[in-house]
Amino acid sequence: MQAKTDPKPIAAEDEYLFGWNPTPGIVSVWAHRDGRALVWRRVGGSIVRSAENYRPWLLATSLQDVSYLGNALQPYNEHVGHKITLRYRELGGPETSYRYLLFARDGRLLERAILEGAGHRLRRPFNSINELGDAYYRVGAVEQYLMSTGQVYFRGMLYQDLHRLQFDLETTALDPIVAVSSWWLCGIIVALSAYWRPAHRKRRRN
Repeated sequence: MQAKTDPKPIAAEDEYLFGWNPTPGIVSVWAHRDGRALVWRRVGGSIVRSAENYRPWLLATSLQDVSYLGNALQPYNEHVGHKITLRYRELGGPETSYRYLLFARDGRLLERAILEGAGHRLRRPFNSINELGDAYYRVGAVEQYLMSTGQVYFRGMLYQDLHRLQFDLETTALDPIVAVSSWWLCGIIVALSAYWRPAHRKRRRN
């Protein structure tokens, strides 16, 4: 006998996994820490590129490193007249969890504000969020854009709708300098072979 389930939690879990934004056909995204993103979508038989904006974000266990901002730090839903540097949203969870979502117009500004506050608190300089251990959690710029907008790759597309390229790059040594040189060499060979093959076939037809 199948147990009855509530459709609302199931729908919510689907959104966690597959996003809530219905935008179809996304095949590639490039995002920068300054809040700019380029999105490529397959529409019919062509590719359409659009320029988008988003707010870079990260998760924090507390607000102690940004409390020095005073009124320049505001909740996400507050509308005030003075200049706001960072916004935050308090999430559910225990005290030691990532209970705060911090975001700003520019990801570099967000990181600088946190590093400055952490430097004052711990009385030593920091160069990266990674130096602060588990106090913060962030993903890459592309993931930030997709997660904050609820979009996903390939929505509404079939497997045959994709245009794919797969190739293998292998190094010839464990030495980093030699490995880098080999990577560039392989990249050039792949590019040239992709260009030459149609030309060879065309000559044979003539």
